[in-house]
Amino acid sequence: MTEHNEKRMMCMDCAYWLVNLPTQRCPECGRWFDPADPSTYQQASKKVGWRRLASSLSSRQCVIFAVLSLYGIVNASGPAQWEAGSICMVAFVGVPLWLGILLLYVVRTAATWLDRERAKLDDSERSGRWRWWVVPICAVLVVSSWIYPWPLLLRFRLSQTAFEAAVADYQMGATFRGKWVGLYYVKNAHPITYTGPGGRTTVGFVTGSNVLDPVGFEYDPLPNHPTGFMIYEVGKSWYTFED
Repeated sequence: MTEHNEKRMMCMDCAYWLVNLPTQRCPECGRWFDPADPSTYQQASKKVGWRRLASSLSSRQCVIFAVLSLYGIVNASGPAQWEAGSICMVAFVGVPLWLGILLLYVVRTAATWLDRERAKLDDSERSGRWRWWVVPICAVLVVSSWIYPWPLLLRFRLSQTAFEAAVADYQMGATFRGKWVGLYYVKNAHPITYTGPGGRTTVGFVTGSNVLDPVGFEYDPLPNHPTGFMIYEVGKSWYTFED
């Protein structure tokens, strides 16, 4: 390897200049390289091609994907699944960006698998291995929340004791306006009256709203609770509601 060629070496993963280094490992991302093997680095004067994609996502991309996934899971944990203020952000920004990063992850995974030269690397000592796990774990959590409302059930179960205490306070005459109950911010509490056969009056805690109506959680200890759109039983005697 001539000195001229050595000055053109750049890391295959992060494009760090591999010049005058004490070891054959990129100090930026930890990827191993061999100055005598051009397949283990890229040269500044050459186009990288598809092999440039044979690396994990950047830390920034992983963080963005994780934040978007967390945002979606938190929204899925509410009684309305998606509240009015979240729809525009999700539809026009969140979903395209989330899907774009997911597609990039698939492409990079495929490129890495095709990069036979990576078999020469000691992956057990490379840094940044966690970046390979962020996207699939977050994707599984988000997609599973579309299939089964586990974020809603989990968040409410963690808040159920607080809500049951809130019912007792409400029945004693307490008012609820802008107060945290468990992991939910309750805007107000009010009676919900059902007419007709099996009519009863229950108590509802408003935690947000969808496009048209307030939504929240309703306490009804009687059997045969009325059913309807967006009604889920989230605990014993507890249901979501939409006014």
